[in-house]
Amino acid sequence: GTMKVSVSNIEFVPKEHWNFPPFFTIQPVSATKEKQLKLWRELIIDYCIHQNTFSIVPANFKFFKNSSINRNLTQEGIDIIITSLIQSGNAEWED
Repeated sequence: GTMKVSVSNIEFVPKEHWNFPPFFTIQPVSATKEKQLKLWRELIIDYCIHQNTFSIVPANFKFFKNSSINRNLTQEGIDIIITSLIQSGNAEWED
């Protein structure tokens, strides 16, 4: 038979770059910024896969802040990441 496996009881842990302070500041150099945005897209997609969800509320997405290194994205940074996610074809607004 078929068995459904749930990972929701296992905590999602972002990759190591999430603990790197510059990750939370959108980089000014275009090539670096593109790599950074790709890593942010991957983090969001990995989180959604892990949580078996297809929706996030950007204003409430807990990984836009890392209290252990006292860093968080600005609203502008969040907007840039969300725009990148949409432009890459990985997301769209539901409402």
